[in-house]
Amino acid sequence: MNERPVLRGLSLLFYAASVLVLIAAWQLFVLTDHTDRFFAWTIGIPLTAAVDGAFYLAAFFLLFPAARAGMWAEVKPISFGVLAVSTLKLVATLLHVDLFHFSHGAASARFAAWGWLAVYVAVPVVLGSLIVAELRTPGTDPPARQAMPAALRTIGALLGAVLLVVGVCLLVVPSRTEAHWPWPLTDLTAQALSAWFIGVGIVAAVAVADGDLVRAQSVWTSATILALLQGVALLRYGDAVDWSSVAAWAYVAIFAVMGAVGAWGWIAAAAMRRPARS
Repeated sequence: MNERPVLRGLSLLFYAASVLVLIAAWQLFVLTDHTDRFFAWTIGIPLTAAVDGAFYLAAFFLLFPAARAGMWAEVKPISFGVLAVSTLKLVATLLHVDLFHFSHGAASARFAAWGWLAVYVAVPVVLGSLIVAELRTPGTDPPARQAMPAALRTIGALLGAVLLVVGVCLLVVPSRTEAHWPWPLTDLTAQALSAWFIGVGIVAAVAVADGDLVRAQSVWTSATILALLQGVALLRYGDAVDWSSVAAWAYVAIFAVMGAVGAWGWIAAAAMRRPARS
């Protein structure tokens, strides 16, 4: 039986999502200090906006390659990760709808708020339907052809588990988690960030379960870029961080490990794809 292909609708969704995450990255990572005018809600701590923007920008390096992929097995981790992120962003929105610029603020902020709501209502429904259609499409998902090194797979699995635990804490007990976070969060920003930690954790878990080193190349690239962008955010707004806390250095350690895992996977995959010399 042939390998299960990527449906055209899913490719188009990933192309659209690639554009949308760049817009959000511009609003948050570039216009960090102006969320009251250009974003869906006002984020009082610029570091939080920059961190959120870093996730959006790194997501582009998952979504755009996924839009160009031809095989479902290549995009499966990204599909389930995006479904989690979009669903949980919608949950955070509905829990704190009064804080959004739906009826107050500059016209640009109100436009951003309604655009945000439209995206996060539509994407979970459309993407969920497309995933179901993919799973019903005739074909097989081939086993790993270029196996991940065992050590890389183990560290990737542990990192994914840590991200999932952090994300669940931010989502379910935001107030308690905020008390131990390295910089101030609100319930809304905690739960909005929880979507990323859970989504990235799911991407890591599915990619590790798949076990194919080369199929996960965009995961390695995105992980490396995300770690670097998190570092940039901390350098820009590090004065908001309580550097005397264990949590601050644990946060740095998580993304340092992520960057190392991403670089390791990317280098190993690139070497495996390189034609052997005769």
